[in-house]
Amino acid sequence: DYSDGIGVKFKTSLPEELEGKLDSGEFENVVQRINEFYAKAESLSAKTFYENCFACMTFYLSLLCIPSQYEKLSRQASDYIMDENRRFFVPNGLLMVDPMETGLRNVNF
Repeated sequence: DYSDGIGVKFKTSLPEELEGKLDSGEFENVVQRINEFYAKAESLSAKTFYENCFACMTFYLSLLCIPSQYEKLSRQASDYIMDENRRFFVPNGLLMVDPMETGLRNVNF
């Protein structure tokens, strides 16, 4: 959803294909939480500034040893999706695919 710019953001409305299979409110909460992870990952802060400066000073070799803020939050989003799959989607006969596996294009089932 690029309505608010080019940041990673997924539509929270329940797709037609899933109507009747999932509670729309629960689906919206899950997708909104995923959007929050990626919004935080893409936000600028003093920590990301220093992280990028350190990466530049080490010719980006530090990123081989120390995961970036974006990587950490992407991993948290993946863990959250796995938890939600166990709790909510798999019991309803669905499986949410991690958006990182599809190039952050969309949330797939």
